[in-house]
Parts: sequence; structure tokens; C-alpha cells
Amino acid sequence: EQKEKLEKEITIRKKIQKELQKSESKYRAIYDQASIGIARTGLDGKLLQVNNYFSEMLGLTEEELCNKHVTEITHPEDLQKTIDSFEKKLSEKNGKTNIEKRYIHKNGNIVFVEITSSMILDANQQPMYFLSVIENVTEKREKDKELITKSAKINAIFQNSSHLIYTISKDGI
Repeated sequence: EQKEKLEKEITIRKKIQKELQKSESKYRAIYDQASIGIARTGLDGKLLQVNNYFSEMLGLTEEELCNKHVTEITHPEDLQKTIDSFEKKLSEKNGKTNIEKRYIHKNGNIVFVEITSSMILDANQQPMYFLSVIENVTEKREKDKELITKSAKINAIFQNSSHLIYTISKDGI
């Protein structure tokens, strides 16, 4: 009877371990293949784990990024915003925060990002680390800036023209 009980326990543990490995494999695939940056950051602000997309976004390897403090890759003008966001998350232990900021790419270029960050708590509701999803919005910002510039030029033409300028809709109105 003792032997049967032990065998049953071993079978259950093996099944649980197999399910855990399957779950870890799914998580790892999502994490590694995501087309958005993902980072796990310690409560001290040091990067603990980053995915490939985030590494490529900054032109650094995972090894180069891990154990760097987030302030080391943050644009100097956004340092206080970053520190304030960390302090807010730590003091409130709240769900999510959103922040727009700039990182510095390895080549010196500015990378504009939108970050959604959540504090991850343990079973006792104590903070363990932050999990962040980082979207590179550099290209979007450049296109928006280009559109604003073009719009301003067109507006200036209308405002400064000595000719009568009007528009007609498709309906002729």
C-alpha cells in the first residue's frame, strides 16, 4: 500500500512537471518571438531579463542590457520622469503605469517609446519585480512630425497667397 501511494505520488509529480515545462515553453516562445519589447526589471531599477526585440530596439545584446540600471539607457531629459514612475509604482503597489520616454540607442540615436509597466507581486502580495511592455514609437513620431510640417507649409501658402484659393468637394460644392 505504501509503495502504491508512493508510485501514485511520483506519477502525479511527473505529470505536473511535464505541464509546467509545456507552460514554460509557451511563455518562452511568446517572450522571444514578440514583435514588441518586453523587460523584467528589479525593484532596484536593474534590468533582469529582456527579449530579443527590446535588445534590437537599443542595438545591445541581452547580456549588455541585463544588470544595467534603466537610467543608464534613458535619455538624460527623461531621467526624473523615469525615477518618479518607479517611485510611484513602489509606493502605490498599483496595477499598471504608462509612460512615454526616450532611450538612447547604442549608436547614439534617440528611441521614442511608450511603456506599460506592471508590478508583479508574490503570493503574499509583496513586490517582486516590474514587467514592462515597450513599444518603439520613433517611426510614428517622425511621420507625425512630417505631417505637421507639411500641414504648416500648406497653411502658410493659403495664408500668404495674394490669389483666391478655394477647394471643391467631389460633389462640386
